[in-house]
Amino acid sequence: YKAYQKQLDTASAIWEQTGPQDYEYTYRHMCFCESSGINFLIRVKNGIIITVTNIENRQDAPADDLPMYMTINDLFDTIQTAINYKYDILDLQFDPVYSYPTTINLDPIPLAIDDEVTYTAADLRPLRVTRITSQSGEDLLLDPFTILEAGITGDILSLAIQYSGGCN
Repeated sequence: YKAYQKQLDTASAIWEQTGPQDYEYTYRHMCFCESSGINFLIRVKNGIIITVTNIENRQDAPADDLPMYMTINDLFDTIQTAINYKYDILDLQFDPVYSYPTTINLDPIPLAIDDEVTYTAADLRPLRVTRITSQSGEDLLLDPFTILEAGITGDILSLAIQYSGGCN
């Protein structure tokens, strides 16, 4: 498990140095559970999940359900737990740019039934954040958005944006 620990330490150090604080990514877990195999768009601001959207039906998860989902740091913590408890199977893959975990395949107990779980993270994109501050420097509004389309016609700039959990 020393090799796994070294791999985790290296990847998490790169993530801490280069990974964005505000981002969105596609999350999926495969297990013997209700939401297995569903892709979710998770938006994170300052390390905290702000929205989770089911990609298939575009429904946002209720705020009370947000703790069930994982930030990238939570995925790193899951790997650390698997190392600490010496899971029987631990298969890891990491993103070549930000070094976040893209696949975590776990089987905690040999020969146990239905305890396997796989987490995937993909398509991580830093979010642009609009910050409006008061004269005292206090943030009045933090609203992550993604520019979907931009165009200039004459002296008019047109932008199509997506913000706050999928609104256009």
